[in-house]
Amino acid sequence: MTVENTSLEQFLKLPVLFEHFKEHQERDPKVSLLDFLAMHYWGQDLDDNDNARDNQLPFKK
Repeated sequence: MTVENTSLEQFLKLPVLFEHFKEHQERDPKVSLLDFLAMHYWGQDLDDNDNARDNQLPFKK
């Protein structure tokens, strides 16, 4: 049984989402979780040279 491209696989990526949020907060402590989610899911992502990391997030690519 494979979990590739399933909701379960995406759910298992949630720790990466919170780790990446912390990385953004280290660069800019004013970034809220809502700002982070909007930046990565609902709007134009910043060109901050972390596309490889962004693509590790759940429900990306």
